[in-house]
Amino acid sequence: MHDDGLFREEALRRFREGGTRGQVLRLAARWPSWAVATLLVCVSALALWAAGAEVETSTRFPAEVVENGLRGICLRAYPTSEQHASIPHSVGPLVFHPASGGGGISVGALNTWDDRHPRAVTILAGPAPTTLRPGTKGWLEVPTGRIPLLEVLRPGSR
Repeated sequence: MHDDGLFREEALRRFREGGTRGQVLRLAARWPSWAVATLLVCVSALALWAAGAEVETSTRFPAEVVENGLRGICLRAYPTSEQHASIPHSVGPLVFHPASGGGGISVGALNTWDDRHPRAVTILAGPAPTTLRPGTKGWLEVPTGRIPLLEVLRPGSR
């Protein structure tokens, strides 16, 4: 066996002397330790990011267009009591999804709620597309806030 630089001189000498009979000559590569270290750094960075990340939450419930004029759009929504409790008083942009299909239609960023009716909520929103005619039924998507990503990923949380 000649010296090609792959094995240390001590290993070659021991092999020539017959001291490794029945044993496997093992080489220690450096890449596994670097790969494990890199993987640990990536997993740690991902865990740190996930600890601070938040997810936007929303709820959907049946709704219909009551009026759509110059003052804005008036929607009547029918949330369940559980959904009603989750709706914040200051709500961001709403999205109306017509029952006839198609994409969601944004209906304004400044919305006021009138929740005096026990089973319905009247929403006055800013200007909306004139394609939403009174009587149009569909689903209203309302943002309910933000929750930590780890809360969503926790088993049994939803």
